[in-house]
Amino acid sequence: MELKNDCSTLQNGNTFRGYLNELQKYYRGRSRSYRLYERQITAVQEFKEPYPTPASTETLSIAYMELMNMHAYPQIQGGAKFTLQLRLKTDDDIANITITTAIRLTYADGTLIPKEFIFQEIYKAVKVFAENYGDSEVLAIMISCYTDGCLDVVRLPTKEESDNSLKNVFYKYCEITNFKKPMTPKNQHKVARYNCYITKENQVIKNKTKFIVADLETIPYKLGENDEYNTHVPYAGGYMTIDTDKGLDENKIIMFYADDYKILYEDFKSMSTKMLTVMMNRLIKEARSARTCLVVYFHNLGQFDGLFILRHLTMEHRGLVVEPLVRNRIIYKISVYTVSPKGRRKNILSFQDSYHLFKGKLEELARCFCPKLNGKGVINHDSVSLDNLGIYKDDYLSYLKQDIMLLGAVMLEAKAIYYDLYQVDILNRLTISSLALSIFRRKYINDSEKNRIYILNDNEEQFIRSGYYGGHTDVYLPTGEHLKYYDVNSLYPYSMLSEMPAGKPRWKNNLGLKKTKIELKDMFGFIKAFIICPADMHKPFLPYKQSDGTLIFPTGRFIGVYFSEELKYAVSIGYKVYPICGYLFDRMESPFKDFVNDIYRRRLEAKARGEKALDFIHKTTMNSLYGRFGINPESTTTLILNKEEALKFPMEHEGFMHSEELCADRFLITYKNKRSAELQRKREKPPANAAVQISAAVTAYARIHMYPYIAREDCYYTDTDSIVVKHPLPADEVSATKLGAFKLEHDVTKGVFLAPKSYMLQTVRDEQIVKHKGAGKIMANEKWFINQLDDPHLKHTFEYELKFSRNWHKLLVEKKTARITMGIESKKRDFVFDRYGKWVGTKPIHVGDGDVNSLNPTSYKLIKSLLEQNEDLRVELAKSEQMKSGTQNIKDSSKKKASKKKSDNPDKKAE
Repeated sequence: MELKNDCSTLQNGNTFRGYLNELQKYYRGRSRSYRLYERQITAVQEFKEPYPTPASTETLSIAYMELMNMHAYPQIQGGAKFTLQLRLKTDDDIANITITTAIRLTYADGTLIPKEFIFQEIYKAVKVFAENYGDSEVLAIMISCYTDGCLDVVRLPTKEESDNSLKNVFYKYCEITNFKKPMTPKNQHKVARYNCYITKENQVIKNKTKFIVADLETIPYKLGENDEYNTHVPYAGGYMTIDTDKGLDENKIIMFYADDYKILYEDFKSMSTKMLTVMMNRLIKEARSARTCLVVYFHNLGQFDGLFILRHLTMEHRGLVVEPLVRNRIIYKISVYTVSPKGRRKNILSFQDSYHLFKGKLEELARCFCPKLNGKGVINHDSVSLDNLGIYKDDYLSYLKQDIMLLGAVMLEAKAIYYDLYQVDILNRLTISSLALSIFRRKYINDSEKNRIYILNDNEEQFIRSGYYGGHTDVYLPTGEHLKYYDVNSLYPYSMLSEMPAGKPRWKNNLGLKKTKIELKDMFGFIKAFIICPADMHKPFLPYKQSDGTLIFPTGRFIGVYFSEELKYAVSIGYKVYPICGYLFDRMESPFKDFVNDIYRRRLEAKARGEKALDFIHKTTMNSLYGRFGINPESTTTLILNKEEALKFPMEHEGFMHSEELCADRFLITYKNKRSAELQRKREKPPANAAVQISAAVTAYARIHMYPYIAREDCYYTDTDSIVVKHPLPADEVSATKLGAFKLEHDVTKGVFLAPKSYMLQTVRDEQIVKHKGAGKIMANEKWFINQLDDPHLKHTFEYELKFSRNWHKLLVEKKTARITMGIESKKRDFVFDRYGKWVGTKPIHVGDGDVNSLNPTSYKLIKSLLEQNEDLRVELAKSEQMKSGTQNIKDSSKKKASKKKSDNPDKKAE
């Protein structure tokens, strides 16, 4: 008997005692434990026929937890970890397998992590293992427990005590994972802590009236005689406090200048430090007088100003608590707290990045939001030096002042627009995607049960995320004349209008077998499938992620996870698709129709009126929502810790990556955080408003929409939502205003396309457009493009000045020279040359001829089963030398089965 994944069978009349009784049918005798050496204990529970399989995830998880209750918990003292093993019987062998890395059983202080979280980690490990070995037989399970204290048996629990404890653990596990518990008198009036789906946002948002905008100007400076590189050091800073009721006031700008402190210090680093200290103290004073936490915006805090502020506050303001929010080497927020003599913390400042709300250069934003302020000032940054700081002080401060004014005007105008339209305050949101989600939840979400967007658990999230791919970017023909460059009007918002996955996902194993077969046309969800793409398909459709992370669109045979609608389209153009397993959803009408249509209509109206600020806001809001659903719960995180905490950290966190001493008693710690680990640490943390099934479906629909145009013979280049073709598109497919239609961006007289994100266009307006992604962009001129076109294998090594190189280990921004080899690589498609050696095109990479045998055991076993039922698959795989012997064995097996059926049915044989 197998428990349902969502614990719903607890409501179907079954009691927890029934589950335990069912589990006893598997047990061969009682469990036992032994010690191989000091501070280690191993416990074993053997099974009897019919053996359970790893696919019986909940059953095995309960059995593991019972071993923990009976043997581990009664004996450990001090800090402890444990591993899970099992004895597995496959077709050919019996093996003992460890299925997970060590799981921490206790917190750093030796206290036990709540058992429901331990059960959650066990369940997760078994679930992941089952995806590869789901159909093998489990002969026994084992746990190995390690402790840094001692092992001392106080008293082993009775079976009744263990069962009661296990029941309590399982009920709490159902609670923390938002599963429904059986309705008993004791719990029928209880309410879950949080919902497992994205809910409507109803709270009244107070429109804050005060915030601050600020900026820093820096100069390269060698901090020490032995330093290899110059390091950027602030020479000027300033801020302006804005009261939304009073508007902008130029007189509110307060500026600070390092050169003013040369009377106190001889070295410039000390002058800069003093300037920053005075500036931070003034900001703290502003916050205290406001009696609230003030938001301070810098434009590009995340990758520039934030490094100076975080390092300075950490090293120079020891009386404050500084907590950065850093994900994947991007600073989102720096929170500053004061601490009272009684230890109470008060948040007084929140440094945030306006760029995360409005992506674009400040100069471009100013043209949209405040054109009357005449744009940015102009200075030659390379000419700023220590020698002329005094001479040109007024010029440098005037430039800084104008930047502060522009940022203040942009944020003030944007804040007013968002609150008037949607009753949201941008001060409460860190990114444009979270702001878009808030608007959707407040104004547009349909909260009815059939339209709910569910938040996935870890296993569901990880599986579906493996089927979340980006846009299609490829070069097909390297050069051409008289071309058309088209863009799609809002490709992703248009794709959001399609049907979306609804309801809780349902796991389906063995999708390709006759006894459990569901036709692909009846599936809606995310499917792991065995794919065969014809070798003669010049522009394949389905993406495939290589081991190095490169996304390619290959021919050949491969296994991947894909949205069902993508697979159906692939079949329609010649692919062969053999589903293996996956998560199925209900199909719902798009919950985003009102959101997309309303905002797009507003945008067109704003455009017609020439209101650039509204046009920008509607465009970025509409384009940012889908990506927010795909936010990854796992990321690289940075912390500031004292020495004692930093020394303990590597032993206490599995994802530890790096430690750097910033100064005495201050360490910068980098680690890889995981959602389950965060849940253990915070205990009551609700799930993020994320639903990767939505983002994955949207990007899949977008690729389907683009493919007919990519597949044209005259398509030279594609990049997500754009194509470059030789001949004009039909008139009914081109519109400057229709959502999902193409608009002509450029009439191209000549184009050179070297690689994805690397091309040069000459337009009929005599405009040259050069795009090149990566280091050495400044060297990607017309001459370089022509040389690479003549010889795509050409490499050129040169010295390149990195003006703003971020050193995240030390929180520094450096100016240095690096040697860079610049060229193009055919990582996504292979070059094609004519008989004269001229580069004339590309062809898809072919994969999978020899790697079918290297699949994991479950996938290989499923493919073997598919072979018995699909003649076309047998023929295809027989082409592979590595599969010939395996195919013959399957044919022999099929003959034996057929012979056995005849012998079992003599009447049929006589006929």
